[in-house]
Amino acid sequence: MKNLYWLVLSAVMILGTGCSGNIQTTITPPGDYAINNSRTFDAPYDKVWDAAISSVGESFFVLENITRDSGIISITFLSKLPNNYIDCGIITDSGQLYGGKKHYLSFPGAETPVKRILIFNAQNSSTVRYVYLTGKINLIFKEKSKNSTEVKVNTLYIVDITHEKSYIALGGPLSGTMQSITTEHKTTFTANEIGIFSDGVQCRSRFTLEQQLLDGIQKMLNIM
Repeated sequence: MKNLYWLVLSAVMILGTGCSGNIQTTITPPGDYAINNSRTFDAPYDKVWDAAISSVGESFFVLENITRDSGIISITFLSKLPNNYIDCGIITDSGQLYGGKKHYLSFPGAETPVKRILIFNAQNSSTVRYVYLTGKINLIFKEKSKNSTEVKVNTLYIVDITHEKSYIALGGPLSGTMQSITTEHKTTFTANEIGIFSDGVQCRSRFTLEQQLLDGIQKMLNIM
């Protein structure tokens, strides 16, 4: 009887191990990017200033404040394609779901939306990960000479990452019903910094946003 007990216990342990789930998340940090947020234009100050106003007005950037005497143009932005402008590394989920199925998913940390399956509340949870990118920019103008003007782009990136998890309630008055929970992480960083989230994700500028602005000024200067 004692041997039978241990045989049954061993079978239960093996069965439990086979049905349980364990997903490990690995976070690879973003790459290195050379600081590239300023440019000197071969044109007078006033002409570069006017080109910048025209260029911003035709883009998705929103003018917030213009101070010509101080040489500062303040703008804001919202992007639905954050991975084009920031690098948040690579996130990899791997392991075994409840039920024994192997699971693997790897995606850029700034990609959105991403559908994931994570272990939550002792079950496979359908999770959607969203990345929201907004920010503020100061364009700073400096006259180098009569026909030479420098423009520097100072950007503050504001990044929100949310997870919307769906799961079946276990126990209590809501037992058996589909429930959802949303968690949020937020960070801010300049183009020269690395933003770090509480879950370990790191983000930094690709400097494509800054170059887009500077290219827009040059394009407008070419047609003025």
